[in-house]
Amino acid sequence: LFRSKFYSKTGFDAGHLAPNAGIYNRFGRAGQLETFLLSNFGPQTPRLNRGPWRSLEYYNNREYAQKFEEIWVIAGPIIKDGLPLIKDKVPIAENYFKIVIDIFNGKPRSLGFIMPNSDKMGSFLDRHFVLKKQDDLNSGYAGLVQVVLDKMVEIELSSFLVSIDQIESRTGLDFYSELDDHQEEALEAIIPEKVW
Repeated sequence: LFRSKFYSKTGFDAGHLAPNAGIYNRFGRAGQLETFLLSNFGPQTPRLNRGPWRSLEYYNNREYAQKFEEIWVIAGPIIKDGLPLIKDKVPIAENYFKIVIDIFNGKPRSLGFIMPNSDKMGSFLDRHFVLKKQDDLNSGYAGLVQVVLDKMVEIELSSFLVSIDQIESRTGLDFYSELDDHQEEALEAIIPEKVW
């Protein structure tokens, strides 16, 4: 059984696929403890894990789950042959995906994201602010007031929006196979213009 210390001194964070805080809020301490198993981690650069990945976890847990009462989240690495390995065991994905699903006015809607597992995201935040370690109450960027940070994070997250079709093409997975074909095709083709 591996734990997050498996990633110590590798240059990567142990990025949660199912987020610690979100699972705790929904399933309590017993569920939260399961988020610390290696099967729930992926090697993520600090910029990804402490930046947009964390921001989207926050949106899902603190914004969407409260506002929409119930959401479903699917997340994972985009794996392909030939990726480098950490300690000859765990592949280092070049990208991660996340899908957020909600029922709005009786119909499913979704947000699809593909985020690079990179030290730089190419955004305004990379060029002008320093990423720092943070706790759940503090921003990950030094020098930004919260209201400005919130808008910059929204813009950055929107830059990673893709269709579910694009995620399926990259992962080889079929996410909405249980839906009626017409509904599935319509839902999977949409590229949202911005986060909700």
